Amino acid sequence: MYNKQLKIAGIFLLISSCFLFAFFSIEQTEQQKEVVASTADKNKEAVRAVVESELTVPNKEYILIQKSIDKKMDEIRESLPEGSSFGMPEDSAEWIAYEKLVKKTYGPYFMDYAYDDLIPTNQAFQFHFRTEEEQVRYQMKVSDIQVTQSENESSPKNYDFIAQVDYTNNDGKVTQHEIKGMAILSEVGKIGKYSIRDVGGLMEKISEDNGSTEFNNQQTVRTVLESEFTVPNEEYLLIVKNIDKKMTEIRQSSPEVGFLLEDSPEWLAYEDLVKRTYGTYFMDYAYDTLISNSIAFRYHYGYLGYDENDRYAMKISDIQVTQSENESSPKNYDFTAQVDYTNNAGKVSQHVIKGMAILSEPGKIGKYVLREDGGLRDKIDEDRGNN
Repeated sequence: MYNKQLKIAGIFLLISSCFLFAFFSIEQTEQQKEVVASTADKNKEAVRAVVESELTVPNKEYILIQKSIDKKMDEIRESLPEGSSFGMPEDSAEWIAYEKLVKKTYGPYFMDYAYDDLIPTNQAFQFHFRTEEEQVRYQMKVSDIQVTQSENESSPKNYDFIAQVDYTNNDGKVTQHEIKGMAILSEVGKIGKYSIRDVGGLMEKISEDNGSTEFNNQQTVRTVLESEFTVPNEEYLLIVKNIDKKMTEIRQSSPEVGFLLEDSPEWLAYEDLVKRTYGTYFMDYAYDTLISNSIAFRYHYGYLGYDENDRYAMKISDIQVTQSENESSPKNYDFTAQVDYTNNAGKVSQHVIKGMAILSEPGKIGKYVLREDGGLRDKIDEDRGNN
């Protein structure tokens, strides 16, 4: 009798343990789901906040500060001999006010390294062009912001976004533009990379209405330079790693590597990345040569034959784009920029790059030539050869 009661008690204990295990497993799973959902929500909220700030025009505080900066620049210009070059003093009250506004508007949503690039690369308030001028009174209102997390399990930090912008020009005429872009959320609620890939003709419309095709063209050249000389690009790294793996598989099974690779999902993913990164800014005939002539991601090539130990980095700053003064070639633009190159050992070197671009149509490059890279490519080759 005693043994029978003992067996029943043991069975009861076993069943209870199973129920408890199942209960806690379900509870833990639900908690994990809540954490994942919370992370995604915070990331989407960060992207929405940046899109709203950038595409809501006018910003009265920005206009007031920009007017103060313009006034300060005029005062400095008048105090110097005619033709003297100068810049805005970084320790001036006007410039500090601008930095504080950028910090308040964008700082909570960006990683420190990404935030530090916003002003030097003209990404902060890039759609608020000339709004401080009395004769410029266009408005923009953003709506229907859709932020979706990447379905690719290998890039869960990538988010794509689409938004509708109603643009009202100085005469009150309204046009609609669809904005598309992507963001990489390196930490929860913190953007490590932010890129608007397609503005649906918005920049062209602003330039057309406010007489600044030159500004639009300069922005196009800047964007291409930023894409080319900001290394590493995590999405590019992932795609190259997949291509290397696919190449190894094909090499083992067939000598016709090139033909087979072109139809593979890995190669199509690379073509899609090139299209999203460069397609908006090039004429079709110029874009068609980017891959075949190895122009796309030219300075990312050190990651080909992907090696986890290859972790050099490049950061571009002080981008200067100037329209040709030759009246017979107004579509020609010269550019210079500084690139800080950090090798695997953490040693930093500076390189001045120079080149030119022909803007065959507003915002569309027909020819892009890098004339000098200040020894940058040689430095990459030297460091890579020493690894």
